[in-house]
Amino acid sequence: MDRALKQAEILLSLQNATKRYETTPVFEDISFDLIAGQITLLLGANGSGKSTLLKALSGLLKLDKGTIEPTISKEDHFKKVAYVAHESHLYSPLTVKENIELFAKLSSEKRTSEELLDFWGLFEHRNKAVENLSRGLAFKTSLVCALLGSPSILLLDEPTSALDSASLDLFCATIQDYVQKRNATAIIATHDIRRLYQIANQVLTINNGAIDSTTQVSFSEEEVVSIYIQTSLK
Repeated sequence: MDRALKQAEILLSLQNATKRYETTPVFEDISFDLIAGQITLLLGANGSGKSTLLKALSGLLKLDKGTIEPTISKEDHFKKVAYVAHESHLYSPLTVKENIELFAKLSSEKRTSEELLDFWGLFEHRNKAVENLSRGLAFKTSLVCALLGSPSILLLDEPTSALDSASLDLFCATIQDYVQKRNATAIIATHDIRRLYQIANQVLTINNGAIDSTTQVSFSEEEVVSIYIQTSLK
C-alpha cells in the first residue's frame, strides 16, 4: 500500500475477519480498508463468498472472528450505509413512486420524485408495484432510495447483472460522481470487470477464503482480468 493510501481517510476497516457456516469457512483472517473517495471492486467466482462478505460489512451478518471499524448497526442503514443486494429491501406492495417518496421524506433531498424518476429512467414505471418489477427496475429503485440517505459507505452486490447498456452507463457515472463529490466509498461485488474496472481505484479478489490480491489500479485492464481468471481457477 503506498504512502498516499496510508494517509487517506479510512471509512471502513475490516481486520482479521473469519466467517463460517457450521464447519465450512467462507473466508478466513482477511483484512482490507475502504478509503474515502475511492471505489473498490470485489471479484471472485460464484460461491467464493462475495455476498457473504458484503452482508457482514453491512452489519446484517455476524462475523465469527475479527472486527469491523466502525461498528455498523441496523440503525446506521440509510443515513450512513447503503447496502443494495439481490433481494429488494423496499416495500414491495407500494409503487416505485411511493417508495421513493417515502424514503425522500427521511432525507434532505431537494429534487422531486418526478425528477428522480426521470433521471433514472423510471418515470413510465412509477405506478408499478415493486413486487411486479423486473430485476433491473427493482435494482434501480433500490439504488435511488438508498442514495437518498446520503450514506458515506455503499455496499453493492452484483449491481450491473440486470442492467441494460444505457442503465449501466448511468450507474457507473452516478456512482463515480457520488463517491468523489461526497468523499464517500463504494465496494462493488461483480463479475463485470471490463466495464466497472474503468471507475475503480482498488481491486480485491476473494478466492478459497482469502483475499488474493489487493491492488491500487495501476495494472492494465488485461492484467486485472488475468488476475481474476487465475484466482478463480485455483
